[in-house]
Amino acid sequence: EGSGGDIKFAERCLERGVVATPGSGFGSAGKGYVRFALTQPMKRIIKALGHIERVL
Repeated sequence: EGSGGDIKFAERCLERGVVATPGSGFGSAGKGYVRFALTQPMKRIIKALGHIERVL
């Protein structure tokens, strides 16, 4: 996606209860990427993946 795509994607994830950090917050090389912290039990991570899939 064009300019700000990582931010838009992170916002759409958050609407579904999944926190993603836009890569652009880490500098220009991070544009277009997002970061996830996988610190929850596996069951919750798998549930979050379903939410992320719907965002895609």
